[in-house]
Amino acid sequence: MEKMKKAILCLLLPLAVLTAAAQPLPSFDELKDMAEAFEDKSDSVTDFVMLDYIGYGIHGLMGADALFSDHTSLLVNREIYFNLLGFVLRPGKSGHHALTLGVDLDWDNYRLDAAHMWVPEDQAVKIVPIGEEGIASVDKSILRVLSFDIPLDYTLSLGKLALTLGAAAQVNLPGRTRFIGTDPTGNEIRNVKSGPYRATNIKTNALTWNAHAQLNFSHIGLYAEYDPMPVFAAGYGPQFSTWSVGLILR
Repeated sequence: MEKMKKAILCLLLPLAVLTAAAQPLPSFDELKDMAEAFEDKSDSVTDFVMLDYIGYGIHGLMGADALFSDHTSLLVNREIYFNLLGFVLRPGKSGHHALTLGVDLDWDNYRLDAAHMWVPEDQAVKIVPIGEEGIASVDKSILRVLSFDIPLDYTLSLGKLALTLGAAAQVNLPGRTRFIGTDPTGNEIRNVKSGPYRATNIKTNALTWNAHAQLNFSHIGLYAEYDPMPVFAAGYGPQFSTWSVGLILR
């Protein structure tokens, strides 16, 4: 009986080798799919992104001091921000969760009504009626602040729907003013480089923070942001903080 088993094994072994040799080798695409399937089974996946989204929104004001609220009202205050880069960690096998540490570029615009204007004083800025400055009319009086944001976000993804919650440190550059209007003689004042209508060094709060949320469906979504710290450093401008809402495109 033992000799019969050995004889059967001797016959089957060459047959098994021939059968395996007859199988075609996997193609390049099949090998690629096998590698991706192996990566999908790993416990975590990291990714690096650039220019991942752009946001456009409007500001609302909070905690405006008396000097600000009694003398003017702001028109539509806009912000535009871009994602420059981000490092993404997706823990677990499901792919539903992600942590992102990134760098954004944020451009805020604060525009006054037609009866008032931003007037720089050294590194400070104040709001005055146009008559006090010998101005007949104002087309635009805008203060702009450029900042670099460093957001840390958590994202929960369910198919095309994604919810993001996070906070960001903000490094704010000095504010800049822009003025377009006419003097009492009717001459247009536009894009002046210096003088009482132009400043490029308004002292802002150099380091601030915000809390934010996004709700995205596929490549479009909504965002909301809360900035609790004043825009200007104390003593260098009206003291107010902001909130903002807007659209985001990915």
